[in-house]
Amino acid sequence: MKKAIVALLVVAVAIGWWLTRDTESGAMAPPQVVNVIAPRDAQLANVIEAVGTAEAQASVNVVSEVDGRLVKVLFREGQQVEAGAVLAKLDDRQARAALARAEAERMDAEAAWKRARQLQSSQVLSEAEADTL
Repeated sequence: MKKAIVALLVVAVAIGWWLTRDTESGAMAPPQVVNVIAPRDAQLANVIEAVGTAEAQASVNVVSEVDGRLVKVLFREGQQVEAGAVLAKLDDRQARAALARAEAERMDAEAAWKRARQLQSSQVLSEAEADTL
């Protein structure tokens, strides 16, 4: 039994020597050189750099109900806005002038109407003539 164990041990050593020897010189192969660094905490950025074209999933055309010069934009690109929110201000000088002109014409017409009613009540002006004023 001792002879069998010794024989197995000799065979194992021979196989080990044969696997680790250098085929040309019979010497053992040199150990492999490896570089080692100490582990450290770091963040891994999930970034892909590529060339391409980006398209929005949805887009909106913003149009005004009236023409005019844009004076102020009240939102930034990409900002979420609520329905009905004022997005831009237009130059309203022409609209204000038109409103002032219309109010002046209304006051003039009202004065003419009052004068026509006074003349009609004093029977200087007929009802048909007062209606045309």
